[in-house]
Amino acid sequence: MKMKTTYCTRIAALLLTFVMIFSLSACGEQGPRGETGPIGPKGETGEKGDSGMSAYEVAVENGFTGTEAEWLASLVGKDGAAANRGDPGLSAYEIAVENGFEGTETEWLAALKGATGDMGAQGPQGEKGNTGATGAQGPKGDTGDTGAQGPQGEKGDTGATGAQGPKGDTGDNGRTPEFRVYNGYLQWKYTDAKTWTNLYEINGEPAPEGLVRIRFSLGGGSMPTGVKDYIDVTAGSSVVLPTPAYDGYAFDGWYVSGSDVPVTSPYRVQQSITLTAKWVAGSKITGTPIYDLEDLKSIKNNLGGTYVLMGNINCEGLAITIGTSSTNAFRGLFDGQGFTISNFKVEVGESMGLFGYNAGEIRNLNVADIKWDISNVNSSGEVYVGGIVGYNKGIISCCSVKNANISVVMDNMRFVGGVVGCSFGTVENSYVVSSAFYTKYATAGE
Repeated sequence: MKMKTTYCTRIAALLLTFVMIFSLSACGEQGPRGETGPIGPKGETGEKGDSGMSAYEVAVENGFTGTEAEWLASLVGKDGAAANRGDPGLSAYEIAVENGFEGTETEWLAALKGATGDMGAQGPQGEKGNTGATGAQGPKGDTGDTGAQGPQGEKGDTGATGAQGPKGDTGDNGRTPEFRVYNGYLQWKYTDAKTWTNLYEINGEPAPEGLVRIRFSLGGGSMPTGVKDYIDVTAGSSVVLPTPAYDGYAFDGWYVSGSDVPVTSPYRVQQSITLTAKWVAGSKITGTPIYDLEDLKSIKNNLGGTYVLMGNINCEGLAITIGTSSTNAFRGLFDGQGFTISNFKVEVGESMGLFGYNAGEIRNLNVADIKWDISNVNSSGEVYVGGIVGYNKGIISCCSVKNANISVVMDNMRFVGGVVGCSFGTVENSYVVSSAFYTKYATAGE
């Protein structure tokens, strides 16, 4: 393209001209730097020159008739490759070398700028001035007065009362103690307990060492001739209690002093104790008196009557059983008054004892010295054997059995005991001492 060639030629000519100008100025030796003249007055600002033409405008002046976009497109080949712009011209440094410059490119660049003058020597440092003298410390000021105390702050509000805690569990009920004077001792126990405990002796002569003492409080009565109003025995022994007398009164038995607890004879003594006689004006019981064995046997004629034992009875080995079965049971009242019936045997049957079958009340009776060998009883049912009652559906109270030896051998079902063989009634304040019991099924040949 003619336009393209002409444009490139003009650009190259301009560059060459510029390089030559600088090359010519660098070829000679640099003279000494002249003194700097005084700064002249500032000239007035010249008028702003017209802007030069752009490359596109130059191309138009040289005959290009297309648009600027077309001109720009003409600089690039159709396939995107750069248009052929001709070989690059020599650089300014290369032109300078061709024109006789013998230094390096760095030296050539330095020649264009002119040599830098040497830096002048640093002047001498001025002397440091003397340090001024430290001024004297002024006098310490007086301590100021303590300031007055500020007013007291207002009292804070009282905090709210805390919520009430939960109610504690109810505690166990306390136990109430009781006290009494008994057997010459001050004693105590809890109300719900049975055993009294001695605290200390109040009055009365204590028993000799190793013994316990039974004291008798007669309440106006008197002991039989030659009998003292106390007995000293070994603890655990059984004692036959005496029967006092009182004109115009009937003896109603011995009671633990200070209580309504009766005791029967023989009485087992565990610790020192006082017994008080109880009296009833006139006859103690309105009933049939029992003096001997014949009177005792006569009870069979009226099993519902009231009977009072008037003294001890020795049956001399004879057999007697009062009320032998449920069809002829004893249903009355028998009061032994603390006396003893001894040495008797039983009539053989289903229910065997002094009273075979009891549906009434038997009290204050002692049985002693009995020995029974019972075997081959002709009975198809059960057999009941007891020292006082064989089978009980009534009341037995304050009774005792002493020195009993009972042996029962048979094929029937059997129930054997000291006071009672079998009970579906009430048995209270009764006991057995110095006794033995033996029972088993019979075998062939016995």
